[in-house]
Amino acid sequence: MDIKIFGGEYLNGMPTLDYKIKLGELFIEIKKEHLIKLIELLDNKISEDLKKAAEVKDKYDENVCQVKKLRTDLRNIFWDDLDGVFIRKSNEDLNVEKLDDILNNNDEFFGFQ
Repeated sequence: MDIKIFGGEYLNGMPTLDYKIKLGELFIEIKKEHLIKLIELLDNKISEDLKKAAEVKDKYDENVCQVKKLRTDLRNIFWDDLDGVFIRKSNEDLNVEKLDDILNNNDEFFGFQ
């Protein structure tokens, strides 16, 4: 898409801050007053979006940490770690109480609460 911006100047060379923007076949004319209002609105919207994005990222990071911890906890219940070699535990060696604790502590994460 062809995009061009055209601005005006007063006789002394100072910019008028009035702009014409060409987006393909569409022309948009923005006067100084509208440009200032548009910048204010964009500033508010972008600030809100950045705040929301940071909140979503923080929640994502929390979930990643919780999944890593859950994976490690479950692996320790079902597998023995012998210097990086994992061997499956027999059913008799499983710590069912610990498994129950892990599942209960993650009810909300699994969507059960």
